[in-house]
Amino acid sequence: MNTPIKPVWLSPHVVALRWGVHKRTVLRAIASGQLPALRVNGRVLRVSETDAAMFYARSCVTCASCVQTKRDAA
Repeated sequence: MNTPIKPVWLSPHVVALRWGVHKRTVLRAIASGQLPALRVNGRVLRVSETDAAMFYARSCVTCASCVQTKRDAA
């Protein structure tokens, strides 16, 4: 019998700890629409573990020169 896999939801703080960045960096990615998030009870944000992993894989979150380049482009 196949049991459906439930998604794991993470807080922006936990995502930041996993990535080794400040929580504000994660919140900026959410605010810009680059990182999908779910708002629970109108206040609490949660990020799917899968979405966080995909975003991290396609972006250079921890590289200061990449972050600066992205800011200059905006």
